[in-house]
Amino acid sequence: MSELFPKYSTPLAGDIILCGASWNVHVQRVLRLGRVADYSHAAVMCSINFGVQAMPDGGVDAFGLHHFFSDQLASSPWKVYRHKDVDTYAANQDATDITTRFREAAKYFMGQSYNFAINLPEWPGCTNSSRRSFCSQLVARIYEKAGCVRPHTRLLTSTVLPSDLQSHFSHSKDWLEVTSIYSERMDWVVSKDRLASEIATDSTSIEILRKDLELSLWSQERFARDEAALATFESALSSLEALVERQYKHVIGSPLPAMQPLNMTSHLAKALERGAQSNWQAQNIFRGYQWRLRLRKIWRTVKRDRNQG
Repeated sequence: MSELFPKYSTPLAGDIILCGASWNVHVQRVLRLGRVADYSHAAVMCSINFGVQAMPDGGVDAFGLHHFFSDQLASSPWKVYRHKDVDTYAANQDATDITTRFREAAKYFMGQSYNFAINLPEWPGCTNSSRRSFCSQLVARIYEKAGCVRPHTRLLTSTVLPSDLQSHFSHSKDWLEVTSIYSERMDWVVSKDRLASEIATDSTSIEILRKDLELSLWSQERFARDEAALATFESALSSLEALVERQYKHVIGSPLPAMQPLNMTSHLAKALERGAQSNWQAQNIFRGYQWRLRLRKIWRTVKRDRNQG
């Protein structure tokens, strides 16, 4: 690992936390044939004051920085790492852009269950529709979703263990250890007797993230319901137009002048497609809409063939 010092001197979205020393470090050593495994858990920061993690008892959810470090890490070993390109970009250009990218990427996986099938490869293309993640798998997925270099490019996201991250960070010149930034932050907060107020601020930021996600899912479900209702209306309208066209031709003797199609569902369909990028549950709603669309096309084809026959 490089001995270079970070340029951005505060907690930053994209920082990866390795911590804990539970029984699963022994499992990792077995899976990796004796490789050093000092940490049982991995998490990633998504803002200056909160991050996201996958836990067996709660699945994928956000955590407040100050509560996490004062409670969970008080008596366990931990280190924090940062990719040097993320550090340089944040210091020289735009830390806000980094935060936005990791926040939106993390929001996509919020609400997933914990994946107990650790170290098992998943089917290609299943990442965006998966319902489960384990801790280091989640970290790799968020990096991939944010459009950044994955923490371990030689392994599938579904097989990355905390020990893999530890080994990679320890030997790569692309990753900086920024543990001291977090230690100094916590020491300053405690010395100023600000821990309670900082935890409250963290909780507010997390609540805003959850409300944003809740609104996105509500909108996606509403768009899906409205699109289905409009599709039914447009189908009935299409039948009525066909009847009017036949009557017009019978009475006037010439075809009905072409009318501009309404196609009211197209805007909702585009909204559903955009919404699918916000969260895995919204993605599943969009997939359900796509299946209904295929079934509608099949039904229309069968109905047309029946009428022509």
